[in-house]
Amino acid sequence: MSRLRANQITNENANGAPNFPHGLTVTGVVTATTSATTMSQIVVGSAVTANSQGIDVTGIVTATTVKVGSAISMTDSAVSATRYFGDGSQLSGIVADSGLASVQVFTSNGTWTRPSGITKVKVIVTGGGGGGGGGGGSAPQPPGKATLTAPANNKVCETGTSISDTQSNVDFSWSASANTSTYDLKIINLEANTVINKNGLTTTNTTVALNKGAPYSWQITSKNSQTTQTAASDTWKFYLAGASGETSYAPFPADLKSPGSGTTASVNSEGKVKLVWEGSDPDTETSNLKYTVYFDTTDGKQDPSDDHKDLTSQELEVEVESGIYYWRVKTTDGSNVSYSIVYSFRVE
Repeated sequence: MSRLRANQITNENANGAPNFPHGLTVTGVVTATTSATTMSQIVVGSAVTANSQGIDVTGIVTATTVKVGSAISMTDSAVSATRYFGDGSQLSGIVADSGLASVQVFTSNGTWTRPSGITKVKVIVTGGGGGGGGGGGSAPQPPGKATLTAPANNKVCETGTSISDTQSNVDFSWSASANTSTYDLKIINLEANTVINKNGLTTTNTTVALNKGAPYSWQITSKNSQTTQTAASDTWKFYLAGASGETSYAPFPADLKSPGSGTTASVNSEGKVKLVWEGSDPDTETSNLKYTVYFDTTDGKQDPSDDHKDLTSQELEVEVESGIYYWRVKTTDGSNVSYSIVYSFRVE
């Protein structure tokens, strides 16, 4: 018999399901709602084996939801897990620290004990910290540039208070700059080329004793304790009044601009270097000043050539060869003179 057709098959007593004591081989699909017999193993072809140890599948299993105990649930869009062990390098979409094996929150100092089996630790710091400038929050802002107020720029200083025949107290003031913790004041005696520093000032004014009858420059550097960035103000000059009744003052020593001292100078196509300086006077118009340039390979003090004397321009081109050169500038207002410091530069 090659085919059996029946609407219903029962046991021989017609009161229950049929028995197949020697087994049953089915080609096609079997659909059943229940099984009255506990089966120790179900084998479906060569791909699926199910028994008391689990389900072993060779190939692809399609399912809408897969659950593993109470810890892991998988759907077609995500994997949800209450615990996770591993480095997490290939994970994405982790929400609310759900991928961490242990989470502990500290609002101040504390101690965390590493769970057994954990080899990597992730620390997250949030919040702005207290008044001491704790971690987190926005980056510190650099300080702003201070605006100088007094002594006035390029003027004879009349505000000094005499404290001896040779010295006067001079009041320095400037406007407060943004994001600034302290200020550094730098004063240079332009005649003697000596420097006075007052650092770490927390106010916008201070008093310094200076020698009378000398030209000075001064500058303020603003600092913020939360960053290494600083901001330098403009540089102002003044002449501290000397002997009583003095009405004429020497020009400020010229400010040498280029080439900078100790630098290697750029030589143009004609084999020349351009010297540039800036002159000013506390009681004479700058346009009335004249300059003499000392330029040599010895010390910057050798007799200048005639074409380097009584210049009205504040720049001069000089012929050079390889070597080290020295230069300085004499400034005159017709009655008084001043000399700049000596700069040196190299030509290669």
